[in-house]
Amino acid sequence: MGKVWIQLIYIFSFATLIKQKLKNVILLFILLFSFPALAQVSGLDTNLRVAGYKVYDDAIQGDFIKVDSLVLLTPKSAMKNSDALLKYFNKFCVNDYERVRAFYTFIGEFITYDYAKFKDRKNIKRQLSAKELLSSKLGVCGDVAILFRDLCRKSDIPCVFVIGYTKQPFKFWTPKRKDVDHAWNSVRIDTTWYLVDATWGMKLNTNKKYCAEKVNYLFFLAHPIVFIQNHLPADPAFQLLENPISWKYFKWHGWVNEKQRAYKYDYAFTRILNSRDSLNEDQSILLSAISAYEFNPKNKYIIGAIMFWHAEELLDEKKQGKRKFNLAEYKHARSVYEEAQRQFELVNTGKGKGAKRYIQKKIDELDKKIIQLQKKQMKEAAKKKTL
Repeated sequence: MGKVWIQLIYIFSFATLIKQKLKNVILLFILLFSFPALAQVSGLDTNLRVAGYKVYDDAIQGDFIKVDSLVLLTPKSAMKNSDALLKYFNKFCVNDYERVRAFYTFIGEFITYDYAKFKDRKNIKRQLSAKELLSSKLGVCGDVAILFRDLCRKSDIPCVFVIGYTKQPFKFWTPKRKDVDHAWNSVRIDTTWYLVDATWGMKLNTNKKYCAEKVNYLFFLAHPIVFIQNHLPADPAFQLLENPISWKYFKWHGWVNEKQRAYKYDYAFTRILNSRDSLNEDQSILLSAISAYEFNPKNKYIIGAIMFWHAEELLDEKKQGKRKFNLAEYKHARSVYEEAQRQFELVNTGKGKGAKRYIQKKIDELDKKIIQLQKKQMKEAAKKKTL
């Protein structure tokens, strides 16, 4: 009988121990999930806040009520391509502020966010041209940023395609340090750089759950402090802050100590962006990619990936108007592919080597086209000599 009692005591003690361990495990899971949640809810440090979240700069001039009302009347004939759209907008827009407002409102009112494409990670890789997006009226952030950039450039407004990391409500494990997840734009009007996210301003979505009642203008030429609440550009220059915040601070907010909050102090972003604007596109993109890597070295493939995307865009027939490329353009794209390949080679990992091999196939295909064009040119030159 005594042995039975001893066995029961052992069983009871063991059960109590298991129960306590289980409580500890549950408590650990609660802490793990609540920590990022609290970091998001807490917001950025009060030193970074702007009273009332001032959206527009005092320098911004324009009759946006007039612009918005006329954009709503955009005829279908003006939606065929960006040139037709600009022709319509230029009838009532009197300055560049009103033009970018028209671009933003048009996208917000008439373009629908393609939630199905967003969920299909394989299909999301290629970004639509401006003409494709205007034709389908359906796209994701990269497609929208391409259209906005196209409209700006054709209006002689300097505009950059910006990639980065975002924080979104109830997605407590975002952002992921190794992957950029969003695209938006930065524009320069007069001498000032501004931030624009037309995608987050859109009111239409293929998933009705995410549809908004009206266009959200919070991300139109917004104050950088407003943007940095949930947008962290891969390249810190596009934070447009003199003291850009660190990746860790963006992720964890007030849970990061004072020394880890600022990435750099007295960061001359205007001078940096303006100096890049004087370079050719390849050099400017490469400098931005290097800056993105230095900001977040854990995203170790970012330089190669950005240069690869740039090379792909250079030879995208739909973006270039379905035309034939000349020898100089093929050679140009080849040099950009080679730079992407070199950057992946520097990483020296299995994924990096795989990317290098994939890019080599692209280069081999280009070499065949280059040889074909060179032969064709030689034949044409020979014919001219005989005439």
